[in-house]
Amino acid sequence: MLSGLLLAVILLVSTACSSTPPSSSPRILSLLAENGCCAAPEKSVRLQCTAVDADGDSLSYRWTSNGGSFSGRGAAPAWRAPSSYGEYLLNVEVTDDRGGTASGSLTVTVKENTPPVFDEIVVDTIDVMVGESTEITCIARDADGDELSYYWSAQCGEIFGSGATVVWTAPGVFASCRIEVRVQDCCGAEASGFIKMQAVTATSGTPHR
Repeated sequence: MLSGLLLAVILLVSTACSSTPPSSSPRILSLLAENGCCAAPEKSVRLQCTAVDADGDSLSYRWTSNGGSFSGRGAAPAWRAPSSYGEYLLNVEVTDDRGGTASGSLTVTVKENTPPVFDEIVVDTIDVMVGESTEITCIARDADGDELSYYWSAQCGEIFGSGATVVWTAPGVFASCRIEVRVQDCCGAEASGFIKMQAVTATSGTPHR
């Protein structure tokens, strides 16, 4: 009886000591193409897959697509676009040392891209009282119909918001401020423009432009 209990205890202890916690599969955080959503025919695009593994396992990457070819290995290979226009699905499977996997994909359009065109910046007035705000709108177009992104910066004062229309708040002092905008399509091509705004007071008049 005693020997049977002792054997059961030994087996339980052995089982507890030999058990290992379950492993975690890798996780893909982001999957990006260098030039966004498009590539020119027979041109190479750098890819970047960012993945993590909670167990700290080393990761391997397997890339496939329905057209074009890959060069390089690992998380950041290059994909050479085929000669034919169209949408291509790029897939990656990430595998850890214990067989856990994660997969992701992105679509890249192969086409000849036309950069966006900057037309003008529209404001109600270029003279704004110090500390007050006004809307600023960038007028731009893209012959391909690509979605456009707008990146604003101000020499002085502050920019609030995003997109084609933002709000500029004039500085608290009399000044001339250059406002710039970069317009970028999804392929990374861009155009830019600027306007000079004036922060004025009731008695200051207009700053030197």
